[in-house]
Amino acid sequence: MDESMKPIKDKQLKIDLISPTGQTVGRATFDPGKSNNGFYRGKFQLPPLTDSGTWTIKAKLGGKLETYAIAPIEVREFVLPTFGVEISTRRDYILPNETNMDVTVSAKYFYGKAVEGIAGLDINVRKEGGVSDPERVVTMGRHSLKDGNAFFVVNITKIVQGLGGQFPADAVLELSSRVYESATGKEESRVDDSLMFVECPFKFDFSRSKTTYRKGIAHYMQINMLYANGKPAHREVFHLTIDGGTPQEHRSNYDGHYVARIPAANQNFMSRIIQVYAPGFEKCTTGLVLQPYTGDSQIVVDKVDMEGTSFIWANTTINMNQAAQYTGILMLITARGRIVETRYFPPSIDQTFQLEQDVLDKVSPVGRVFAFYVHNAQLVADSSIFHVDAKCREKMELHLEHRNVWPSTTSKLTVTGPSGMWVGFNVIDKAMLQLNNKNVLMENKIFNEMEAHDLGCGAGGRTNSEEIFKNAGLTILTNANVNDERIHKETIECVAMNRKRRDVNGDKDLKEGSGESVLSGQDHYQLDVGMLKNMGITQRVRKNFETSFFFEEHVVSARSFSTVIKYRESITEWSIQAIGISENTGACIAVPKKVQAFRHFFIQVDLPNKVTRKEKFNVKSLNSCL
Repeated sequence: MDESMKPIKDKQLKIDLISPTGQTVGRATFDPGKSNNGFYRGKFQLPPLTDSGTWTIKAKLGGKLETYAIAPIEVREFVLPTFGVEISTRRDYILPNETNMDVTVSAKYFYGKAVEGIAGLDINVRKEGGVSDPERVVTMGRHSLKDGNAFFVVNITKIVQGLGGQFPADAVLELSSRVYESATGKEESRVDDSLMFVECPFKFDFSRSKTTYRKGIAHYMQINMLYANGKPAHREVFHLTIDGGTPQEHRSNYDGHYVARIPAANQNFMSRIIQVYAPGFEKCTTGLVLQPYTGDSQIVVDKVDMEGTSFIWANTTINMNQAAQYTGILMLITARGRIVETRYFPPSIDQTFQLEQDVLDKVSPVGRVFAFYVHNAQLVADSSIFHVDAKCREKMELHLEHRNVWPSTTSKLTVTGPSGMWVGFNVIDKAMLQLNNKNVLMENKIFNEMEAHDLGCGAGGRTNSEEIFKNAGLTILTNANVNDERIHKETIECVAMNRKRRDVNGDKDLKEGSGESVLSGQDHYQLDVGMLKNMGITQRVRKNFETSFFFEEHVVSARSFSTVIKYRESITEWSIQAIGISENTGACIAVPKKVQAFRHFFIQVDLPNKVTRKEKFNVKSLNSCL
C-alpha cells in the first residue's frame, strides 16, 4: 500500500524466506504490473533439514526509497492442542492492602464444550522483564473442573510474607495453570503475567501533549490514563492541577483519553507545571513542565471536538490595529508526508474551521496541523499532532450463512463493501491460533502501521518556530529570518515442556494388542459396518485436518461478493479473516468471524507427536457425544 492505503502495482516486490541464522533460503520476485489488485502471494518450501526457531518473511518494495516489512514465523515440532486454557482474575493490579485474590481457570474444547478434568495453579513473583525462579514457585494444588472452570483463592499476604514481608512493588505476579483432561490424560497449559504489584494503580502519559505554552493564550493538552499494566483506564476519575491551583476533577473516556483546556497564565511564569493524580494516590502524582515559546508574537493551533464535530482552532496575539504588518495565517493538515488540506486566513486573533469527513478519512489514524504567519520578518509558527477514530473509509463486513457447521460441509460466505474492492481471505483453525496468534489480521493492524509512518516527531509545539517546522516533518523555503542550525533536521529517529524419550524396545509390561475394544474382532467389525450400511448409514473417516486454507482473492461487485467454502474435517472453531483494498477507498480489515465445526458424535484419537521405529505405545481414543 502507499501512504493513502491504496494498492501499489507499479513497483517491483520481492518476498524472502529467511532462516533463524539469517540465510535467505527462498525468494519470490514480482515485476511491476504482476498484480492487478495489490495482493502478492509467494509459495515457499522449507528445507528437508529445517532449523527450529524464528524464521522471517521479508517483503521488500523497490523504488527510489526502499520499503520493507517483516513477519516472524515460529518453526518447531508441535502437536495441535485439543482445548484451550484461560486464566482470569478480573483485576488490573495488586495494591499493598490486598489480602486475597480470586483466580478462575477455564478450559474449553475449541468446538465449545467444557473440558472435564482437573486444573493446577502455580504462582511466582518476578521482576518485570525478568525470568522466573523455580525455587520460588508456590503450588496451589489441583482442583476439579466444574462446567470447565476451576476456582482458586490466592493468599496475597502469604506470598508477600514469603518474600520477606516487603511488598514487591513493580514486580509481576506470574500465574501458570496446567489442565489435565480426564478422558485421555492430555494436558494443556497457560501462563498469565498481566498482573503487577503496584503502589500506584494508574499511570499518566503526556506523550501526545505539547511541552511548551504561549504567553497570554490558552491551549489544549492530551492526557492518557493507563492502568499499571499499560491497559487504558476506562472511565476513571483523576484530578488535574495547573500551576499549583485548586485540583479539578475529570474522567477519562473509554479509551483512557482526556483533552484538558489549559487556560492562559494570569502572570508571567518562567514555566508552567501541570500535575495529575488519581483520588487517594496524591503520592503518585505525574507532572509535566511547560516551557515558554521564545518569540514575541504568538500563535497556538489545536484540534478540538465539539458536539461530535472536529474543528481546527487557532489563536494569535496579532495586533489588529497594525494588521498590515502581518502576513495572513496559513494552516496545513498533513499526514504521512502529504499535505491533505490547506487553509489561508487574513490576519486575525481567532480562526476556526471544520474538518470535513474526506479530510478525516485521508488523515486517519493520525495527522498534524501546522499554522504560521510572518511578522517583522520573523516566522511565527505552531503545530499539533491529533488522532481521529481509526476506521475504514467504507465499511467492509463478513456475513456467515451458518455459525455452526458439520466438518467437511459447505457454507455460504458473503462480503459486503465498496464495489471494486479486492478482498483476500484466510481461514485458520483456532487450535493453531492457540499456539501463536501474533500474525492474526485485526481491524487495527493497518492503522497501527499507518501511525508509525508519521514523519513528525513529538506532539508538536516547541520553544521556537524552526524546531516546530522541523518536528512537524516539514521543509521550509522562506525569505523570513530563520536560524539555519535550528531548522536542519538529522536523519535520526524520534527519539513448552519437551516430551520424554521412550524406550525403543517398549515397556516390558505392555503386551501388543492388550487394549480392549467393544468389538471382538475384525469379522465382528465388518459385520457391524455391513449392518449399518443396510440401515443407510455409511462410515466416514475424517482425514483432512489442514489448519488453514482459502488463500484466495475476489473482487466485490454491486457492493457484495458471495462464495461457498468447504470446511476441513477438524472438530474445532474456525476463524475467518478478510482484508480488502481498493483504488478508491484504500485498505480495510473486516472483524474476524468464528464458525464452530462439530458432530454430535465423534471419535478423538490421542497420538504422540512422534515415535521411534519398533516402539510400542498406547493409543487413546475418546468417544465424544454433544
